Amino acid sequence: MPLEVDTRVNQKLYFSRLQLEQVAASEGRRGRQVAFIESFALHLYGALTAYLGELARYHGVEFEPAAGLKGLTESVRLAGKQAPEVAELARLGAQPSSWLGALIAYHEVCAFGRGGTVPEPGSEAQRLPLLSLSEPSGKAPEVPVPAPSDCRAWLDGFSELLERHRETMVEW
Repeated sequence: MPLEVDTRVNQKLYFSRLQLEQVAASEGRRGRQVAFIESFALHLYGALTAYLGELARYHGVEFEPAAGLKGLTESVRLAGKQAPEVAELARLGAQPSSWLGALIAYHEVCAFGRGGTVPEPGSEAQRLPLLSLSEPSGKAPEVPVPAPSDCRAWLDGFSELLERHRETMVEW
């Protein structure tokens, strides 16, 4: 039996919280902290994706998780439905300064590299450079890593939005 989407959202939020605890515990060990921040972001994005599936089910529209927020927004539009939760997420996601815009941008860099484009198989861009985490290289990281306080703000923003949306989606 497949895992219910709302259970998966809660599970991914729990994993995000665990990773955030590890971020705090790894202060002063940059390599470990960056790894935990990236893991946190990937779990939080997974929670977002599961929540998009929850919204699709609630509004009765098709949703392909790989299509993300843009795909769900398009499905809602094509179905001619009103989904205020999806509209709010789309507005937040389009603002780079919002917690959701920052999460989406960071996830794209972590998951796909340069600006969210998937490199061609076998291309130079597909091979990741090795990074020694035990010895500082003296180079600035190519990917701006969010501060732990930013990660906390992303988690708090998503949790608040999720709670507010779920309150309005309760079926009587």
